[in-house]
Amino acid sequence: MRQYNRVNRKGFGRIGLTFVISGMVLLIILLLIDHSQLLAQPCGEEKPFLGVGLGYNQYAVEDLYGLAGGDPCQLPLVYNWALGESAQSPGNMPHLDFPHRFVPMVYGCTSTRFIEEIPIRRYSGPVLLFNEPDRTDQANCTPEKAAAVLNDLHRFRQNYERETGLTLTYIVGGVGDPTDGLAWLEEMIASYQQQFGVDLFETNVAEGIHFHLYPRYAYDNGQGAFANIQEQMEVWRKWLEQHDLRAWVTELGVLNVPEQSMPAYEFADFLRKSIAFLAEQKRIEHAFVFTLNAEPGTDSARFVRTALQIDGQKMPAYEVAREACIVQGHCLVLQPESPASNSSMSNPSGTNPSGSNSSELDPSTTHPALSDQVSPRVAMIEKFHIKPAFLPSDHDQPIHPYSRLMLEYAQSCSFDYDAEHIFGAVIDGQPR
Repeated sequence: MRQYNRVNRKGFGRIGLTFVISGMVLLIILLLIDHSQLLAQPCGEEKPFLGVGLGYNQYAVEDLYGLAGGDPCQLPLVYNWALGESAQSPGNMPHLDFPHRFVPMVYGCTSTRFIEEIPIRRYSGPVLLFNEPDRTDQANCTPEKAAAVLNDLHRFRQNYERETGLTLTYIVGGVGDPTDGLAWLEEMIASYQQQFGVDLFETNVAEGIHFHLYPRYAYDNGQGAFANIQEQMEVWRKWLEQHDLRAWVTELGVLNVPEQSMPAYEFADFLRKSIAFLAEQKRIEHAFVFTLNAEPGTDSARFVRTALQIDGQKMPAYEVAREACIVQGHCLVLQPESPASNSSMSNPSGTNPSGSNSSELDPSTTHPALSDQVSPRVAMIEKFHIKPAFLPSDHDQPIHPYSRLMLEYAQSCSFDYDAEHIFGAVIDGQPR
């Protein structure tokens, strides 16, 4: 009997261990399924509005995912002054770490490396051309030389697209303040016409420009700096409308000069106002905060006034950028849903969780109050006035319309957080 009991106890022990192992395996499988569902949620091919300049590539991957709340569909755009790697931080490869968000740049008037490496990477998408070519201490490229380089890159692109089926679009400029910058752009446009007999924008040699926005003077408060940005942007707006062009703001920050005494919280206020302001500009496609990280004792230390992090320590501006990505939806891009593959299985009524028809969220849907000249992103901004309910009232402004899509997306898939608790959105004036 005792032997029988010992045998049974041993048998029950084995059975119990089997149950424990089976339970652990099941839990792991469930976790993997849950995670795979999250990863399976497709991120759109379009580029989000907000970006972050990486400068010398001094970043940790988690720094960027922190801005996105861990969601790969909410990563901001990133770029540096190169095609990916940087001698300053040889271990970081943003074109590999963030392949769907990284935008390469041809820094100056030397295009050989770009022509050699882009085919190897089989890159497709926008390419930034030049970084402050109007300044002798930066790219220092004459308008005539820049026009010739642009034409070389255009001929390379024609062969590249024909052989690979991939596409490249050039965003040219990278100039600084609107005075010298606009003069350089005008000369480069005229030089291209003179050298090659065509208008570089009408023939889609380049599809837009990019420029930098820094307050011209040192301010000790965010409001003064922001007011100067508004003044500069008015000059750019008129020029863009005159030439019927769209633009990227590839550096947004404040000057790092000895007389710059702006406290960190004032820079955060400046950044919050500036991002919201630029998101409303109909001819601005993307805006980049510059820069992510400044490390004392290195070349990036000169950006210490305008960095989201200083030597890895997150500043108030980091939370502003994070808020812009997660709350305001300026970093979110979702895969547009085709009519043949709508989510009727998970939502039989065919309506969005907010109760509106799904076609209402289609950026291409016409609306009588919208101009045909307005981009789909701006059209959605004007159609849906969406704002975060929990932010202070002085930040009460319409925000990126993808916030609505983001809420519905988060509610329809297996996120580990409650969308309404995190985002707390008010849509069309009605609490969610």
